[in-house]
Amino acid sequence: MAPQRAGSYIALITILADPASADDQAKMAHIQQLRKANDRAAARWAPHITLVPPFDVNFNSTASNPPRRTEGVASSSPAPPPYTSLHLPSALGPGKPSYRLSESFRSRHPDGLCEALSQLEANVEAAVNALSPPEDIVLDDIGFFPLSAYDTIHLRPSKTTAPQRNSTTSGRTTVWSLQALIEDTVEQSGARPTLSKRKRKQHHNFSPHLTLGQCNGEESRTALLASANAIIQNSPFRSKADRLQLLFKPKERSGPYHVWREFQVGRPES
Repeated sequence: MAPQRAGSYIALITILADPASADDQAKMAHIQQLRKANDRAAARWAPHITLVPPFDVNFNSTASNPPRRTEGVASSSPAPPPYTSLHLPSALGPGKPSYRLSESFRSRHPDGLCEALSQLEANVEAAVNALSPPEDIVLDDIGFFPLSAYDTIHLRPSKTTAPQRNSTTSGRTTVWSLQALIEDTVEQSGARPTLSKRKRKQHHNFSPHLTLGQCNGEESRTALLASANAIIQNSPFRSKADRLQLLFKPKERSGPYHVWREFQVGRPES
C-alpha cells in the first residue's frame, strides 16, 4: 500500500448561513457589514457555521503521484468553474442537484486526495439523505472567544435555545444532531487522521456560532458587542440549515477554500 500522507491538503464541513426569511435577509446585510469591517477572514469565508473544523486530509499517495489527467475525454459543454463558498450561486431549487466540483477540476489534484474526498462525499451524502428536514438555526445570543491577541465575537444560540439540541416537537433534525452525525461520518471515513481523546471531546462538545469579527481592547470589544446586539435585540437571526459544504484547498495556499461538494440536507439528490 502506498504511504499515508496528511497535511498537504486541508478540508472542513460547514453550513452555509442562509437567511430563513426576509427579516433575516435584512439582518444578514448588517452581519456582512460588521464582518467586512471587523472580521479578518471576511474575504476568505462566506457567513457560515462550522460543523467539522479544518483537518489535514489523510490519503494514499506516492512521491511521484501526479494530478489525474483527462485528455481525450470528450465534453459537450464547458465545465462549470470551481467555486468558493463566497461565489457559489444560490441553490437551484427543489428537485435540482446541488453543486459538485467538476471532474475536470477534480482531476487537477492527486488521485489519492480525490479518492479520499470522493469517499467522504459519498458517506456524507448517504447520511444527510436519511435525515428529516433540518430545523432553522436560531442565533439569539452573543458570545466571544477570548484569545491571547484578540477576542472573536459571534452570534450563537442562547442557553434557553440550546437545550433543545437533540429533539424537537416538529420531528425535524436539529443542528446538534446534524453535527454529531457529520462528525461521526468524517471520523469513520478515514479521510481525517485519528483524533486524540482531547480533540475528540472538543469536537463532540459542539457550540454552533457565526463569527462577526475580532477586536482588541475593551473599547473596540464594547463597540462590536453593541453592534452585534443591535442585530438580534428585537428578534433572533434564523438561518436555514439545509446547505452543507465540503470545502478543501492545498495547505500552503492562502485565500478561500474551494467547494468540493454542496449537499442538500433531508432529500435525495436528483
